[in-house]
Amino acid sequence: MKETKSRNTYARWLFIVAGCIAVVLGTIGVVVPGLPTTPLVLLASWCFYKSSPRLQAWLLQSFLGKYIREYKEKGGLTPRKRVYIILLMATMVTISTVFFIQDLVVRIIVVAAGLIGCIVVGFVVPKAKKITLTTMNKILFVCHGNICRSVMAEMILRHLVAQADKTLADDSTFIIDSCATSREEIGNDIYPPAKRCLSAHGVPFTRHAARQITREDYENFDMILCMEDYNIRNLRRVLGDEIMERDAALPQPKIRRLLNRDVADPWYTGDFETTYRDLLEGCNILLTNYGVLVSCSTRSMSSRK
Repeated sequence: MKETKSRNTYARWLFIVAGCIAVVLGTIGVVVPGLPTTPLVLLASWCFYKSSPRLQAWLLQSFLGKYIREYKEKGGLTPRKRVYIILLMATMVTISTVFFIQDLVVRIIVVAAGLIGCIVVGFVVPKAKKITLTTMNKILFVCHGNICRSVMAEMILRHLVAQADKTLADDSTFIIDSCATSREEIGNDIYPPAKRCLSAHGVPFTRHAARQITREDYENFDMILCMEDYNIRNLRRVLGDEIMERDAALPQPKIRRLLNRDVADPWYTGDFETTYRDLLEGCNILLTNYGVLVSCSTRSMSSRK
């Protein structure tokens, strides 16, 4: 019994040490282009998952957590990205051990870390999957107040779908909605400058009443696309820890950002054109993943003033 407990303790500390090394290397990779940050952070997350839930929670909440979220948003690695990362890691390990590292022990550690990283990227990290177009696709956009970004995204996506294929425009294929994390604007219509921006690009819109997200929304929608990390943090307050943790454990979480960066709130910036372009980009990527061709309608929309 004591021997088993001792072995478990050693294994736990080995995972912790390996995870800490991966965190250090991943942090260096943020500023050194040669080091692939995402695989190292994923390796650290896996090590902490095996050894310390507290350290894993810290990693997810740190600035490195965004690399894990971006990976989850994509659902894995493309074959090209996988080969690129493995070649990059192999090159960096070779250069480091041949030209810079003289100590034999350090060389062995670096080679072992590189080998583990290549194995993880090559065989453990799943392949990125395309979203498939099913008989019903329920998409919910989320922002703080539901009078600017999320409702603009809702109207843009509705228009893109209708422009791409009239047969997809009815509610039998897509259900598209939007909501807020807060109660500040409940019942209010689209913000007038947002309406003017949509009109300038030929995007029709309907009467709108802002609403707050509910737990039922989480169960009913396939995707919950937030405008920024701040929205995701606020969802925990509304939906509760149980739903958020259950979602984070999914191979492809429902809750994610629309883009792999924040969409700025034009309520504060006043720059509705930049927000529109970001939302249009996100909606195009989304529909491309569904296999819906939107390039023609995108050009015509972007050119309208």
